[in-house]
Amino acid sequence: VPEYYPVVRETCDRYDLLWIADEIMTGVGRTGTFLAIEQWGVLPDLVVLAKGLSSGYVPLAAILIQEKVFRAFRDTKTAFIGGHTYNSHPVTAAAGLSVLNYLEKRRVIEGVGKKGRLLSDGLRSVAERHSIAGDVRGKGLMWGIEFVQNKKTRQPFDPCQKVTHMVTTRAMENGLLVYPVSGCADGKSGDGILICPPLVISNDEIEILVNRLDETLGTVTDELCNSV
Repeated sequence: VPEYYPVVRETCDRYDLLWIADEIMTGVGRTGTFLAIEQWGVLPDLVVLAKGLSSGYVPLAAILIQEKVFRAFRDTKTAFIGGHTYNSHPVTAAAGLSVLNYLEKRRVIEGVGKKGRLLSDGLRSVAERHSIAGDVRGKGLMWGIEFVQNKKTRQPFDPCQKVTHMVTTRAMENGLLVYPVSGCADGKSGDGILICPPLVISNDEIEILVNRLDETLGTVTDELCNSV
């Protein structure tokens, strides 16, 4: 819903609320822009980053803040103590700077859009071939696929069938790592996976990924049919 985030921004401004965006998974180029929220043409008051900020080499997180938030801390008469034991660790900071420099010099984020379209086409093609594949959605190099009993009604599988576990297990056997998602329909039912390849993935590797997923879903579909 493209109007959603602009309405959130407008509502926060109207009632003087702070908007905090969690971009721990979506930030640092994952969706094709440095921050995913940029694609809606609005900015929150605070943004939380981690994960891709150090490319997974070391634990690293950061908070980006708007000018008005900075002024609130700067101008307060009460001291704000924000330090922690491992705050501003030099090795961690060096890793973060190296990642940001690499992204900029290699123009990595600019290529995410093209790779994302290639991945999107491949995933949608796979979903069309398998009855258990429901909605496919995402941006850039962050995509999700839900698994359903019926494509038309989107009826989820019974949690006892452990479809997500079946898919992730078969995927690993095929040399493909995916991120498991469960309980997304009502807190109990709902199966799916996230596919978030490295931002430096090649076109050939995307094709390999899609083919291995195709094989995986074929195997799981057969197993589910045989278990009825």
